[in-house]
Amino acid sequence: MQPFDRYFREKMKDGAFRALYDAECNVCANTMRIFEKAELDNISLDRLAGEVNAAPEDLEALRDADHCDPHLVIRLCRRLGLAVPEHCPRLRR
Repeated sequence: MQPFDRYFREKMKDGAFRALYDAECNVCANTMRIFEKAELDNISLDRLAGEVNAAPEDLEALRDADHCDPHLVIRLCRRLGLAVPEHCPRLRR
């Protein structure tokens, strides 16, 4: 399994993907840090989901950039001791 950050960098090289990414904003540096930290701390998705009162499928969708839930991102950041996003465009929607 390749680390998410390497996968993300490769995807961002594609102009069409980058334009869609910029328009959709389903994944951001905060999301990437969450899953990087969980991996470094050897915290499984199932365990992390339980600790933030979320379904594992919700974390998978967030990780895979299929769906962003900014409130879930905030809970995950707090659980992992990461900075909470201050300027999330999805919080205003």
